[in-house]
Parts: sequence; structure tokens; C-alpha cells
Amino acid sequence: ASGSCNASPAGFPLETDAVGSRYTSPPTGTRVIRLPEKADNATIQFGEGNLVQPFPVQTITLTPRNLVRTAPGSKFTMTLTLKTGLFSGSFTPPGTTKPIAFAGALFQKQDHDGYGDAAGFFSNQSQTGWVLLTPAP
Repeated sequence: ASGSCNASPAGFPLETDAVGSRYTSPPTGTRVIRLPEKADNATIQFGEGNLVQPFPVQTITLTPRNLVRTAPGSKFTMTLTLKTGLFSGSFTPPGTTKPIAFAGALFQKQDHDGYGDAAGFFSNQSQTGWVLLTPAP
């Protein structure tokens, strides 16, 4: 579903899109979103949010048991809540030592060549940024 909103309490125009999809908890041993059947089957990207340097795209593996596996030494963590379809985690941007928390939702029905994805946000120094999980090429 998507839509737009064109009003704000302060009286200036505001336009935004919203995206969503129905969530169904997966059967045991089934990935929560459809991804390629291989290691390194998804990527995570972070953008905007007052990052001094871009956070490198992270390649992850989402296992059939819905565990997120990251590269050794990665400054990125992520967990899934299978009952609700939500995810959360943290990442530490280059040149910093303080992790930034992020959260979002899984979109099982969004179509990326037949695969699902996930999207969310983070807050950093009074600005928000986006996080996007997509199938790996």
C-alpha cells in the first residue's frame, strides 16, 4: 500500500509516501523473507541521518532459521522478531566509536525480482536516516 499526506500542523506542505505489506510468521525452518538460496544472500545499506562518512554496504546471510550472520569484525548487528516481523540492531559508522541503533519492518510481499525486503530508520544527532535490506545480486 502507498499514499501521500499533504498537510502539517504548522501549515506548510508536506508530502510523503508510505509502504507496507501483510506479515505472516514463517513456519520453522523457513526464511522470514524470500532470498536467494546461498550464503551472502542479502545486503544492508544505511543512508542520510547526518553520517559523517557513508557506512559501507553490509553483505549478510539470513539463514533458513532466520539468524543474521555478518562478516567477522563487522560493526553491524541485527536481530529479527519472527512473531511481529520487526527487526532491530546497531551499526558503528567509520571514524566513530558509538553504535547507532536502528529498527524497521520486514516486507514479505514487496517484489524485488520475486524476493522480499525490509526497511527502517535510525536517529543520529537530531536527524533520521534510512536502512534498507535487499536481496544480494
